[in-house]
Amino acid sequence: MMLGQREKISMGSSSFHYIHLGHLFERIARSWDAQEIKHLAPPMGQITDLPLERMITLTGALNGLLVVRTTRDFAVRLRNQREKTPLGRYPEEEVFEELISLFCLYLFHDFWRPHLFQVGPIHPFRSIPHDWPKKNPTSSCSLLIDGFPLEIRLWLND
Repeated sequence: MMLGQREKISMGSSSFHYIHLGHLFERIARSWDAQEIKHLAPPMGQITDLPLERMITLTGALNGLLVVRTTRDFAVRLRNQREKTPLGRYPEEEVFEELISLFCLYLFHDFWRPHLFQVGPIHPFRSIPHDWPKKNPTSSCSLLIDGFPLEIRLWLND
């Protein structure tokens, strides 16, 4: 199912911003040579078997948690695409973490508010669904990138 509407994310009691995580991630994936990207229905609470999962604690202009999940094969593909670059020397999981870190910077930039702009440390770490907040994500999306599934879930603090 293709998604065309943008999701409304609350940032505090009076500020709203519209974003679709999938379109934002697509910009980065295409810059990393992704050819075919399909936007799928958001995960809606179900948890699929995606063994490569990283969580980032967001601090600064955004406060909350971001989770990006995919398959190990996707990470291998990322590393292979970067084979002739300095990133090609690193294990596939570290290359995946680099992609997620870049996504976080794009996410912070998309929420640009110069008078409040701050970015805390971006340090992806391993997690499992058991580590996630109990409430529903503020925003989520599922993508198929060159045949590889990828999920993004974002929980923003009120």
